[in-house]
Amino acid sequence: MSWEQILPKELFEKSHYLYEQFGVSEYAWTYEDILSICLIIQQENLIILGGDVYAYANGTIQSTYDSWYYEGESSQDSVVKTIEYMNRYIERNGENFLFVIVVRNEKILSKNTKPIHITE
Repeated sequence: MSWEQILPKELFEKSHYLYEQFGVSEYAWTYEDILSICLIIQQENLIILGGDVYAYANGTIQSTYDSWYYEGESSQDSVVKTIEYMNRYIERNGENFLFVIVVRNEKILSKNTKPIHITE
């Protein structure tokens, strides 16, 4: 299963595919969109392992080299940690950022059908 299959079409279409610019088969979303995605992730009982932050201004995306991680086994706790991190990040740095979520579950596959940052 892919992000396209799990997310509503209108939410998936808001993503920024990072392969061309960064060589990673990942999708990034705005803060507001990630909040919606977190609810879907929790409903699907997926675990967020963490994620990456990208600066986004004037149509340009740049890596901030900032990230967060979660090492537990609870979907709900992973979503809470993700939202807490993003809230603090936005509070401290403003709103011009995109977020990539790293999920541990074979349900979520990238465009090339390789698991997205699946780790054990």
